[in-house]
Amino acid sequence: MERLRVSTIGKICLICAFLLIVLLTQSVFGQGVAIRLLGDFEEGWQKHWIERSIFPKPPQQQFGFDASKKSAPYQVVQDKNDTVLRLDSKESATVLWSMLHVHSFKVGKIKWQWKVDRSLTGNKQERKKVGDDYAARVCLIFETHLVSWKTRAIHYVWAAKEPVGSVYKNPYAKSVATVVLESGNKRSGDWVSEERNFVRDYEQAFGAPPEMISAVAIIVDTDNTRWKATAWFDDVVLEVWNPQVRPKENVSQNFWIQQGSQ
Repeated sequence: MERLRVSTIGKICLICAFLLIVLLTQSVFGQGVAIRLLGDFEEGWQKHWIERSIFPKPPQQQFGFDASKKSAPYQVVQDKNDTVLRLDSKESATVLWSMLHVHSFKVGKIKWQWKVDRSLTGNKQERKKVGDDYAARVCLIFETHLVSWKTRAIHYVWAAKEPVGSVYKNPYAKSVATVVLESGNKRSGDWVSEERNFVRDYEQAFGAPPEMISAVAIIVDTDNTRWKATAWFDDVVLEVWNPQVRPKENVSQNFWIQQGSQ
């Protein structure tokens, strides 16, 4: 009887300890907020995404399309039973931005799905300016700076040769960290799901936690290698804990950032 009583008391103590941990976790991390940036493709979804270039030419020249005819190198397509976004690049760069103003968060993750037709397998100089092209990128832009190449960012890329797990600075801007999530053609043609703790990635790259998320971008670029590439994106979701979210800034559809030199 005494053993049973001790066992019961022990179980109660374990349950109480578990509940205390849960309460402490909630008090530390607070309420999580999921911001769905891409995936529903309801009418008017384009209003949340802007064509912007982070390369040396304005969109009309860089993308190779006539803005007056409202044509663009991206389109919503059906992939089996799902609706997804397809981006094409031919000797150019296709860039879509979703502007944000999220700050004062403690924990942050980003999730998405992507697929590439093939990686840029001939590109053997991905750490140099001449080879700064990737079949697909998902980018997080953080605290903006008056000088564009000092704005901090993380580029999650589908590389050609660089090993998965590699982390290095962008050859155009040391304030941009490149993180290789996929490489080569082993998974080309297949949908791949990704999830990253971008707060941890930011701290490892820059030595301190981020203060604000300014934008999320999806990119397919072949402007340096002069090749072509196609990638598909879906279900881009940003998850943050204890955030303060302000309305998106009003920016011009024709705004573009000129990339600086080192």
